[in-house]
Amino acid sequence: MVRHAPRNLRVVIFCMGIETVKHIAPLRYFGADRAYMLYLENKALFKVFRKEVSKQANEILSEPLEEVEVKVYDFTSTMAELLRIVRKEKEAGNVVYMNLDGPPNYAAAAMITAMMEDCLTFFTPTIDHQIIDAKMFQDEDGNLVGLSKDVEDPVVVPKFQLRMPAEEVVKGLRVWRNRMEKGWIMTDTAMVEDLRKENLMGKHNHEGKVSQSAKMYYRRHFKDKWEYLGWMEKDHKGRYVLTEKGEVAADVFYVE
Repeated sequence: MVRHAPRNLRVVIFCMGIETVKHIAPLRYFGADRAYMLYLENKALFKVFRKEVSKQANEILSEPLEEVEVKVYDFTSTMAELLRIVRKEKEAGNVVYMNLDGPPNYAAAAMITAMMEDCLTFFTPTIDHQIIDAKMFQDEDGNLVGLSKDVEDPVVVPKFQLRMPAEEVVKGLRVWRNRMEKGWIMTDTAMVEDLRKENLMGKHNHEGKVSQSAKMYYRRHFKDKWEYLGWMEKDHKGRYVLTEKGEVAADVFYVE
């Protein structure tokens, strides 16, 4: 008898901080079955809190807490990891709750990922803080609590659908960037030839000589879209360059 993995699990993703209540309360509130904790353990204090959060989370979850080390201060690395996790869980038919609490780069990456992948987003308002000394980080039983002594129920953020960019447009951008970084010529003909090698030129993939029609296809289906999306612009010399948004798109979307 073949056993299938359970579906429709409630999955919570959060970023670890110097907190316990703000991380644990949402797991109880949403009745989480599985959770992912993104963390960067660069100080001894974070190691202590990671251990405590993991212990408390595993007392609630039906599956062991997934601890994922990532540079949470880096937008690109964080968003790439979030996309990987979310897509895996959505493909399994699970419901994903994205906790927006965390450092700015994590929060931004989490919000954008949630909009693109249709996740539920939330944050947890703090009612009272522990702010005086080390002893204030403990509850009445001596358990490590964190900066927040008590919290309100999670606030669910309104959901917006953000369309993912077409896969071929992103892959084509990587082809363009590769030529630019290597200092190769950037003519339409050269780009069409490289795009053909990646099977990205549609009906023009198997033509011999690069036709004017193929060049027009490249401009309309790639170059114009890159400019429209804000991934590419002209510099002061009139040369095309990738924008910061374009660099992020090339690094994050459809990474194999």
